Amino acid sequence: MTATLSLLLFKLDLLRLGVPLAVVERVEHACEVTPLPGAPAAVLGVVNLQGRVATVIDLRRRLGLPPRPLRPADAFVILQLPQHTFAIPVDDVEGVAEVPYENLVPGETLVDGLATVQGLVKTSEGLLLIDDPQQFLDIDDMRALADALDARGAEP
Repeated sequence: MTATLSLLLFKLDLLRLGVPLAVVERVEHACEVTPLPGAPAAVLGVVNLQGRVATVIDLRRRLGLPPRPLRPADAFVILQLPQHTFAIPVDDVEGVAEVPYENLVPGETLVDGLATVQGLVKTSEGLLLIDDPQQFLDIDDMRALADALDARGAEP
């Protein structure tokens, strides 16, 4: 039996991406984001998820896509990582897929410095970029985020 990676698939513009299903908590309708002064550039702000603060990460900026405001049809993919809860705005959620590990091309082997991407896989629908949520923010950005959250207080 071939080992597989379970992914939640979504779109940003024409780019198809996936994140490991193991860190996905849920998908929500997009809502207003509260700016967070002093946060790293990749952070759009924060949202309140039933009393919990989630940091909204701008994958568009991280992936070099043109910025655009949130639309009512957008969704937030809520990711629960050991150190933090993240919300990532996406254009459309496609669903869940199983990708064989043997088909995965690791990110660092594709382009030098692409260690923030877990890998790439070719599917029948085209190329799928697998993002690594553990790499959304580096250690310095995580410190800056913690400082910005502390300065603001816990409530978004």
